[in-house]
Order: sequence, then C-alpha cells, then structure tokens
Amino acid sequence: MPIFKEVMKERRFAPRYRCDFSVAVEVEKQRYDFAARNISLSGLAVEVSQATKQALAGFDIRLDVGDPLTLLLPAVDQRQPCIPASCQVQYLRRLSQESWLMGCLFIDPGAAITQAAEGWTRILEPESRHN
Repeated sequence: MPIFKEVMKERRFAPRYRCDFSVAVEVEKQRYDFAARNISLSGLAVEVSQATKQALAGFDIRLDVGDPLTLLLPAVDQRQPCIPASCQVQYLRRLSQESWLMGCLFIDPGAAITQAAEGWTRILEPESRHN
C-alpha cells in the first residue's frame, strides 16, 4: 500500500521564510548580535545565546514575553544602513543550555521595515511548517 505524505497548506497570515543573517540590539553603544532564523511580514525569530541574554539583563532588558525590543534589521542591499524595528517578544523557547529561540512581532511597522521584510521574503525560501 503506498504511503502519501500530506502536503500542509500554509494558513498563516504572514508565512515564514528561513533566513540566516544577523540582527542586533544596541545598548549604551554596545552591540549584541542575534542570528535571525526566520522572517515574515509580521515579525521574525532569532536565536539568542544565554550569554547575550544575561548581558542584556544587566541593562534591564529581560527578553520576557510581552517585552518591547528594538532590533536593527539589515536591509537586503547590504550597502544600506540597518533599519530599527520596534518589536514585542511573543515567545521564548529554550533550544539548549546555551541558547533560546525568541519570536518577535513587528509593532506598527513603518514603510522602511515593511520594505525590508518584503525584500527578504522575496529572496528567501519559504519555511515548512514541519521545521
């Protein structure tokens, strides 16, 4: 009897696209980089090391669900400056003893953030619901 793999229909409002670039938080002239793992028109997921999470806690940035955060989102054209994106932490999942996956929702994205997110989603591969 043949086995058929059911193809899931994407039902998200804003489908996710797998990515591999850095976003950052700047605090008191110090830059903390996060590895972006996926992006959509409504937000992105980033990997945060335990060391970075602890360093930011020293600046009273806890990275808890509901917390506001400004991420520096790179433009698709690397010659352009990064775009500050106001976000809200939606989830925080432990990946290992040393890292977390943090989901961030863009809060009231302006034209620059929307343009950057649209640019990235045009050139990236859609992410499967099973990843």
